[in-house]
Amino acid sequence: KLAPDFAVSDFSGTRFRLSDFRGKAVVVNFWATWCLFCALEMPDLYQLKLNHADDLVIVSVNRRERVGSAREYLGNVTRKDGGKGVAFDVNGLDPDDTLYSEYRALGMPASFFIDANGVITHIANGPILLDKMEEALLDTLPVATGD
Repeated sequence: KLAPDFAVSDFSGTRFRLSDFRGKAVVVNFWATWCLFCALEMPDLYQLKLNHADDLVIVSVNRRERVGSAREYLGNVTRKDGGKGVAFDVNGLDPDDTLYSEYRALGMPASFFIDANGVITHIANGPILLDKMEEALLDTLPVATGD
């Protein structure tokens, strides 16, 4: 199914559209500071981005919270390397759950894996760990072609 296009503002107010990233794999991840499973998943999501820096766009979407709270939360996430702070291609805000509702997400966190053509290839309602994220990307990342 084709992923619904959307516009989302990042923490600084810059607007992005999902369609801006056509040609690349995208993970849209819905999260909130109060979500315990989101806290467990966030370091793995960040590691996934590092593992596929050139091929993957991650659009992190905070649900219904103020930008200051979301920014502080991401700045304090403990990464897999022991450091602090994560950031994604888009650190977005969904202040009234419009996007969450449009995607018909269930539970928290919720992740949508979208291929380069804009087709949803995998949905994870609830936490997903790095090994399962990598498996979901197998159907999402563009296939490399040889010369």
